[in-house]
Amino acid sequence: MAEAFVTLTGEIQAESPAISFINSNKGKPLLVVDDYTFKLNKATT
Repeated sequence: MAEAFVTLTGEIQAESPAISFINSNKGKPLLVVDDYTFKLNKATT
């Protein structure tokens, strides 16, 4: 998921994941991270 890349100075930095939330057809929230979809089991109130 997290890919590393090397800058011109030789430092290794982690690439930030692309995170978003979508709603399923049933109206449940889904977490999307770097093209992987996760079902949210619990929600805080």
